[in-house]
Amino acid sequence: MLKKPLSKFLAFIIILCLSSTGLKAQVILSLIFGDKLNSNELLFGIHVNGSLNYFSNSEGRKPLPSLNAGLFFTYRFNDHLHANIEMLAKYTRGAKELPVYSLNDPAIDSQFTGGSVTRKNQYLSLPLSVRWLTTGGFFFEIGPQISLRTGAEDIFIKDIEEGELDLKVENKDVMNRWDFGWMAGMGYMFGKTKLLAIGLRYNGGFSDVSKIDEGNQTNQQWGIYCNIPIGRGKMKKKQEAKAKAAAEKNQ
Repeated sequence: MLKKPLSKFLAFIIILCLSSTGLKAQVILSLIFGDKLNSNELLFGIHVNGSLNYFSNSEGRKPLPSLNAGLFFTYRFNDHLHANIEMLAKYTRGAKELPVYSLNDPAIDSQFTGGSVTRKNQYLSLPLSVRWLTTGGFFFEIGPQISLRTGAEDIFIKDIEEGELDLKVENKDVMNRWDFGWMAGMGYMFGKTKLLAIGLRYNGGFSDVSKIDEGNQTNQQWGIYCNIPIGRGKMKKKQEAKAKAAAEKNQ
């Protein structure tokens, strides 16, 4: 009974590995293989979320807005218990209006005295959750989140008479490569077949973001997301065609 769903799950993992090069690759692969990764138990498609990000224990921080996207895969154990996994190829976290620090260049340091720093860290992220779905379509979810940092930059900003002065500084060497955290949230599955999901999540961190900043600064995030199925219509047509062929064969 589990052989076919498991083979589809392995195919999905292969797609995740191939699509780690970027969001465009993920979208293309999802459009090509979407119907093959769908069944009565499996749900596959595109995940999109808008979030506000900040760090714990960080002086003067303000939330950094970001738009994140990737793929999702949901396995239905029954009408109430679901497992959900997402692969986010476009995932930015960070904070705004952090204190400026020295760049060991007196001329540059003097230019940005009184300014602020916007920190943007890019990740490949894998949120995993278990969902409990009510009869009315509402659900609650909780689970771990593992992220691999792929990029990091600090943007020094200062308002001057001529406009805004900014300087981008790559800082991958001082940001930790791996980020471990957790997430919890609630949402709603639309329609009679409960396919389209929207939800609200809080993502908390366990690990320190920076190698050099004092204190334990962890990623924090509030986000609103939508999981959009792909390939369900084509999958249904294939199932109907197979059922029709089998019926004709038995006549």
